[in-house]
Amino acid sequence: MVPALEDGDYAVAERLRPGRDIAVGDVVEIRHPDFGPIVKRVKELRSGDLRVQGQARSSVESDQIGWVPRSRVTARLIWRVSPKGLSRIRTCPAS
Repeated sequence: MVPALEDGDYAVAERLRPGRDIAVGDVVEIRHPDFGPIVKRVKELRSGDLRVQGQARSSVESDQIGWVPRSRVTARLIWRVSPKGLSRIRTCPAS
């Protein structure tokens, strides 16, 4: 997820409960049935499902992940804790 997160960083997240909004550009944690827990940026939304993408070159492609049911999103990442200090994880439009 570089530049949002780098190897060795920690993240502070808020648990998402049913009914909490997710927006394009949010960085979320997902329980994926094939890949396990993954962190991705929301690329697109459609009724109850979302499409995500990674930002690192080694990231699993969006097409491999597929559309993810909203119910599989467990948290939205808010803060990055790195050797450089604490910084907010920016919400930005996914490209």
